[in-house]
Amino acid sequence: MKSLLFYGPGDVRLEDVPRPEPEPGDVLVQVEVALADGTDAPLLLDELPSPFGHEFCGVAVGTGERIIAASSPVDGAFAEYVLVPAHIA
Repeated sequence: MKSLLFYGPGDVRLEDVPRPEPEPGDVLVQVEVALADGTDAPLLLDELPSPFGHEFCGVAVGTGERIIAASSPVDGAFAEYVLVPAHIA
């Protein structure tokens, strides 16, 4: 799958990465829209390259349910798919 990764200021790359594999209770979401805001900035500097974006909407794979996540603890929404772990799903 494709994902945007932050490598540093002015260096964001679209790359092939493995599609997340859900465990029981997890929700795999096919992302339709993702957003970034100022709260992403501190997370980007933790480890490079870094996936980013924690506000998104899309469709749950397997159920077709519409998913909206605002200010979620899930990171990496600028990708084709994002995994919502069971403990917050």
